[in-house]
Amino acid sequence: MKRFTSVGIVTLFVLMAVATWAVMPSGTPASESQQTYPSMGKSTQSFTPEILKARDLIGMKVESPSNEHLGKIADVVLTADKKHVAYCALKFEGKYFAVPCAALNHTTGSKILILNKDQAALRAAQGFDKKNWPYMASAEFGPVSEKMYSAQPTELLAIPIADRRLSNMLNLKVRDNTEHRIGELRDVAIDFRGGDVVYGIVALGRPLPLTRAKLAAVPWGNIAIDPQGKIALLPVEKSTLQEIAFRSKDYPNLADSSFARRTYEHFNQPVPTDIYGYTAPGPTRPEMRASTTFDPARVTALRGTVQSIAVVREAEEGRELQITLKADDGRLLTVQLAPRGFLRKQAVLPAQGDQLQLRGCIVDRNGQNIFIASQIDAHGKTVLLRSDQGKPLWHRGMKSKGTERSMEPMH
Repeated sequence: MKRFTSVGIVTLFVLMAVATWAVMPSGTPASESQQTYPSMGKSTQSFTPEILKARDLIGMKVESPSNEHLGKIADVVLTADKKHVAYCALKFEGKYFAVPCAALNHTTGSKILILNKDQAALRAAQGFDKKNWPYMASAEFGPVSEKMYSAQPTELLAIPIADRRLSNMLNLKVRDNTEHRIGELRDVAIDFRGGDVVYGIVALGRPLPLTRAKLAAVPWGNIAIDPQGKIALLPVEKSTLQEIAFRSKDYPNLADSSFARRTYEHFNQPVPTDIYGYTAPGPTRPEMRASTTFDPARVTALRGTVQSIAVVREAEEGRELQITLKADDGRLLTVQLAPRGFLRKQAVLPAQGDQLQLRGCIVDRNGQNIFIASQIDAHGKTVLLRSDQGKPLWHRGMKSKGTERSMEPMH
């Protein structure tokens, strides 16, 4: 009897352990709802970009972990495609060293970089001659990422190092496609932790005496450097920059994901998620500004391609879906749809890569712009999701019927 009791107790503990493991999030087997819908992206909370401006970085002091002086940053050299930092040129006791960003640690707000070397190590290192700058960072300071190697095409020798140095890009005249002067390239902003170039800071026009020019942050991919002509080309109208211009005393936080979303969407560019993580996009055009509630007068049409899908919350008939949609005009939008079960019954359940036509209204939900879809056109069917007042049609006692209503074109 005692033996039976002991076995029973052991069995009970095993069963309890299994039950506990089964409800733990890390051990939960993927259910149908979890395994069929990929995440919309990484949370912005797990991303903290370290954005440094070239004017601050060039000349910044470098120290060892024990506070030994290791010189200053003499310049920053970009990769051949000018999208990434190839290395920072460290000057110490007359010698130059090609140090990758990853080898330099920076604390937000600090005016000092930390290099995990000491003076003796630098004196023993080979370095490079001031007249012969290398194309890549030195392996003495750590491995260079594959991203840096892939950014150096075979024709890299045709692109002189002088044309890649940020010091030679600052103050370049900025012109549009018609060669009209927009201003000058005042600064360049870098995600120092990842080594990516993020923004060009453009000073607009010529300021009046005793005044400073307004500035505008422009996604770096919109700017083309022409070293031969000693100009930077920016194919936008000046008014586009004036809409987002700021004074130097009101300099924005370039590391802020909300600022990144507004700026990149202003130029119809996707936010670089490898820098900022997932940022909930929202349209910036005046006619598409968000209202606080669903407004029938502001309903508009939208067309685009599904980028990602996520289950966001429980609704009466299941989990409600939210998608990231890349609109035909290049904008990224967060779209609220309907419960998955409802969409499946109507045969309009979306998948990544699907082309959708939608009608709906932009709503400000806790500071986040969301496109609330009231109608979806997918897989050859058009289905109403919400009433003209924005009330869900999947609520108890209500039915959705297909409609032949035509979609209005986007403007």
